[in-house]
Amino acid sequence: MAYLAFNTPDDLKAVFSQEKLRTKIVPEDQAIFRELAPVIATEHIILPSATQRDPILLVKIHRRQEGMSREEFQERWLRKHASLVLAKPATHKYVKRYVQLHNMGPVSEGEPFWHPVSSGIDGITIMAFANMNDVEDFLMTDEYSEIEKDEHLIADPKVSEYWTGLNYNVVNRVYPEHATIR
Repeated sequence: MAYLAFNTPDDLKAVFSQEKLRTKIVPEDQAIFRELAPVIATEHIILPSATQRDPILLVKIHRRQEGMSREEFQERWLRKHASLVLAKPATHKYVKRYVQLHNMGPVSEGEPFWHPVSSGIDGITIMAFANMNDVEDFLMTDEYSEIEKDEHLIADPKVSEYWTGLNYNVVNRVYPEHATIR
């Protein structure tokens, strides 16, 4: 997962509208990474990282429940679900960073950055941990069980997915990190 952050949508447009990037790099990436599904998202930092060097990530891809709009999913996820996650002592014991990425990308074929996979993604959770034991211990708590039950009210577990990965920062010029005003 490559994670690029921009201050505003205009900054994103400025970078990706550059001729060399548009005509050379993006087509090359699409040829090399055929399954690459770009997600253009608004980042909501729920629990900021103290160090921004947390080595293990838990990444969850969310697809909303049937009958719910993307906007309804994202609103409930940000307002109610994030508050539930923050209310749990296990979150503060194990989780070093908690971010919600709200997909604001295209849903129709032909639009820039449209991809059949990413157009169906409604949000991405990124939680950072100090080590794999902390991930496992967090996922085994009764508190996480409550978090997951609430998550399943808005995100369909049959079409959502998650995995863990190593976090390696190449460049990070946003320091210190601050929680997003919700």
